[in-house]
Amino acid sequence: MKIGVVTPVMQGGGKGGAEAFYEGLVKGLRMASYDVDQIEVCIDETTFDTILESYVTCYDLDLHQYDVVISTKAPTYMVRHPNHISYLVHTMRVFYDMFHQAFGAGSPEHYEQRQIIHAFDKYGLHPDRVRRHFTIGHTPYTRLCEADPFWRQIAFQVLHPAPALEHFKEPRPGEYIFLPGRLHRWKRVDLVLKAFRHVKQDIPLKIAGTGEDEPALRELAAGDPRIEFLGRVSEEQLLELYARALVVPFVPIHEDYGLITIEAFRSKKPVITCSDSGEPTCFVQDCKTGFVVAPEPQAIAEKLNYYIDHPEQAAEMGENGWQAIAHITWEAIIARLMAAGAAEKQTTREQRVESPWPRATTKRTKVLVTDNQVLDPPVGGGRLRIYHLCRNLARFFQVTYVGAYDWPGEKYREQTLAPDFTETVVPLTQVHFCLNAYFQKLLRGKVIIDVTMPWLLKYTPRFSEVVNAHA
Repeated sequence: MKIGVVTPVMQGGGKGGAEAFYEGLVKGLRMASYDVDQIEVCIDETTFDTILESYVTCYDLDLHQYDVVISTKAPTYMVRHPNHISYLVHTMRVFYDMFHQAFGAGSPEHYEQRQIIHAFDKYGLHPDRVRRHFTIGHTPYTRLCEADPFWRQIAFQVLHPAPALEHFKEPRPGEYIFLPGRLHRWKRVDLVLKAFRHVKQDIPLKIAGTGEDEPALRELAAGDPRIEFLGRVSEEQLLELYARALVVPFVPIHEDYGLITIEAFRSKKPVITCSDSGEPTCFVQDCKTGFVVAPEPQAIAEKLNYYIDHPEQAAEMGENGWQAIAHITWEAIIARLMAAGAAEKQTTREQRVESPWPRATTKRTKVLVTDNQVLDPPVGGGRLRIYHLCRNLARFFQVTYVGAYDWPGEKYREQTLAPDFTETVVPLTQVHFCLNAYFQKLLRGKVIIDVTMPWLLKYTPRFSEVVNAHA
């Protein structure tokens, strides 16, 4: 069985928990003897236009050579495949739970953008397009349900992933407080730095990772020689850092999963998290495997001081954490995923790829398409694109195209190009052509008839009359 795992590569190439998840998933599938390709798609979230392009890029992927396709983080679930399994990391959070944090009150344009993304996500993850829905935690699914009741109809199954890290070391007595992860505002590293002001003992705080908030965090930590920024570390260094840590504070806001919690428990280290940190609260049992506290620096500092004063309790809670997540293995995860992939429904590829759009009805919705060129014969890139767009729309709608001859000497034409697809072509007037030729002469002969169309169309009044009549 050949499997394609579609993963996003973020602009800038930053790595975090999601990338560790992709690595573990692909490695787990290969360990189970599957033939796997990781299909990386470059995703640019710098502007709304580039976000939309990223959605289209995923939709346009040619994945016919795979028996099963597994999508992951937004917008990879836009892929088209008859045996599509979604293993959802999360949708684009700035259009869900982090909307107001990113945009404040939000402008009408921001709300419109959010509405568009929500519509795309409903389409991409619609049960008609996805065979089975898995998610890395309860938090991503809860977030969707809070945004729209639509998501309650989808039977998401939580499948907590195992870490990609292997060969965890036996724990050693705690020498420092260890904080790994991406330095991003949603990870709230600043909470720990502020909490450390209330830690009076001479114990180091080691921070591993990089991110866009690193300069601000370094400034916040300035003046405290106990705080050390390690930057990006190797896997071997990371395992060693976990092994020698006293405790791992992990205090993000509304975290989707948080592999750091699982990695800490695999290293037999307790975790301090916050009551609003999302999925980590499913694993951190207060006073048993760590502490769940209010998202306040003093509350975090109180538990850090507790572990410093009671290292034997830190060791005991770390052992409890290790036992609590022993069942999370890639073997079990792959078995569940592939059981879904093997249960292939008796459906043709064409039926599975179809979107939940309207089928033929006795009265079809009418669609009007206009441009300033002919479609028949469909030659050249521009004509071909519009011709095939209209031809495919005509499978669902009654399509009328109104175009124009961009050369003189032709007559008005109406014809049927396909069922429910008609073409009407209006000749431009001689005055229209003469004025266009004058502008063309001023611009040294450059072809400008497409550009001048909005200004000169009033000299071909029949075109507007035909368009208005159909509209």
